[in-house]
Amino acid sequence: MTARTVISRTLAAVPLAAALGLALPALPAASAHSADRTGARLSLAELTERATAKVRPDHPQAVLMVAEGDAPAGPTRDMSRVSHWRFVFNDRGNSSAEVSGDLDGTLGPVRVHGSRWVGALPIEEKVTMTPAEAYARLTAAGHGDAFRYVSLVKPMGTPPWRLQYHFSHHPGGCDGYAVFVTDGGTAPICGAASAG
Repeated sequence: MTARTVISRTLAAVPLAAALGLALPALPAASAHSADRTGARLSLAELTERATAKVRPDHPQAVLMVAEGDAPAGPTRDMSRVSHWRFVFNDRGNSSAEVSGDLDGTLGPVRVHGSRWVGALPIEEKVTMTPAEAYARLTAAGHGDAFRYVSLVKPMGTPPWRLQYHFSHHPGGCDGYAVFVTDGGTAPICGAASAG
């Protein structure tokens, strides 16, 4: 079996393994740089799978709590420019693991914190809407401002608790709008839990 076959089979197993919560073996260093050499850009879903696969070997029970995106060049209406993402996973006990990455496939080191991410529920369902699709819904609802920060989160508050994208001018800000992944509805971020 060639190295290319092993890498192809490992990459094919990433979505299934991530969905099942299985730890994956580390890829050989050469494969980690192949996406950078081709200039290929990942979707948020693909980057999330890679971040999960990087965290799970040492934190097999970690669950994704939030994905926070940033447009490094400043506020934008082009969601592909929201290229830098931070993923926070709650682990067992009172700890969390964090990894940052870019849509070019680059991932940083896993950082462990002695506290948990609070105020949100784990993101366990499949994400069926991209940031660009969510922004299109927001624009159709009359909120087509340029935003720098986009978060994928399921905030706690008044039920129903729904997975949503937050578009804001500040990290974790309350100054923007939420788009609900399941139905595409929109609401102000701070009123999103009770909005219909």
